[in-house]
Amino acid sequence: MNHDVDVVVVGAGFAGLTVARELGWMGAQVVVLEGRDRIGGRTWTDTRMGEPLEMGGGWIHWMQGHVWSEVTRYKLPVAETPWPDTAHWLVGGTRRSGSAAELLERMNDGMRRSIEDCMEVFKRPYEPTAGNGWRDLDRLSVTDRLAELDLDDEAYALCDAMWSQNFNAPAATGALTQALRWGAVSNGDWQLLLDICSHWRFRDGTVSLANAIRADVSGDVELGVHVARIDERPDGVVVTTADGREIAARACVVTVPIGVLGSIEFTSGLPQPARQVAADGQSSQGFKLWVRARGADQPFIAMAPSDEPLALIQWEHAFGDGGEFTAFSFGTDARKFPVTDLETVNQYVGRLVPGIEVTDFASHDWVGDPYARQTWAMLRPNQLEGVQALATMPGRVTFAGADYARGWCSFIDGAIESAMRAARTLRERVL
Repeated sequence: MNHDVDVVVVGAGFAGLTVARELGWMGAQVVVLEGRDRIGGRTWTDTRMGEPLEMGGGWIHWMQGHVWSEVTRYKLPVAETPWPDTAHWLVGGTRRSGSAAELLERMNDGMRRSIEDCMEVFKRPYEPTAGNGWRDLDRLSVTDRLAELDLDDEAYALCDAMWSQNFNAPAATGALTQALRWGAVSNGDWQLLLDICSHWRFRDGTVSLANAIRADVSGDVELGVHVARIDERPDGVVVTTADGREIAARACVVTVPIGVLGSIEFTSGLPQPARQVAADGQSSQGFKLWVRARGADQPFIAMAPSDEPLALIQWEHAFGDGGEFTAFSFGTDARKFPVTDLETVNQYVGRLVPGIEVTDFASHDWVGDPYARQTWAMLRPNQLEGVQALATMPGRVTFAGADYARGWCSFIDGAIESAMRAARTLRERVL
């Protein structure tokens, strides 16, 4: 086969950009094909409501070594999402209020015990399928574990709310092993996990890192190109775009989310467990919602169980001098509770936080986005083996991305980690 390039990378999120940079530094000729009209994938610093907003993933932490090394490499400033003062939470449809510290204390025992065996099950978190201790647990959901803990109604509701927010889906659909993996990379400390997930961010947005990595990519990054088919052959890979263009390469790195795998024809076939994951889809089917509002005199957090439209809403910062503020929130089901208009958003928010009025909102339908079909990847029961089968596939087609990461799966850190692995793997195999 005559090769047009050494490697075709499908997708220009953090995994695609990182693997392209690394392969270029190794001397390979690379082209990146991205379906959207922008880079960044499921991270997206967009300007709405008069300010930059992270429409997708945004938080990072120094406990996530792969992304923090990029913060160091590019000297990127970080900023803080403040921890709030007051808290509201729903139990059986009734709102309760107190301090944020009280909220954490009410759920502490249940959250601690829900992952107390995480470091025993995943002794080496970056080798998640090593050993067999995880196999029996992989058939269980998070709510299966919560049901074992004999929690009172309030503690159960709060733990359900926290895990549903983490999964961006009802906790009943999320795999216990997914929760335990997050626990293991957080040293078994659920409050450290909370800090990692929601405290520190890029001061200038995730786009600041995406642009920095893109500047170090030596090959082309082509936007608006949809990949329709990937044909692996003994001496190379042919990637066919939706308009019929064929690109021959020595290898291909696929970085699309699990939800998009079904839109690409893989002629060499995927392992059966992986095909099942692609057919079923993973857990997260919710949404992220930004609101501009007034009526709160101090920073707050509010939480609700997964049967509510919003699982969480949290004050982010004051806006201007008129008493308005900006807050972010997460809902667990984008189809059951669509974000459509201001009146609907006020109804959602009003169930959690008393006395505030939403004046504007911003969101993106990631579930309906043809290049995502999901938010961040959170596995269902019985899916860990299938996803890791993709992450460790032999041959000239390899997978990278937050969905397939071994450590911080579903985070920016996981996307970068998996890209580093993919680049080294292809160098050893075919370059």
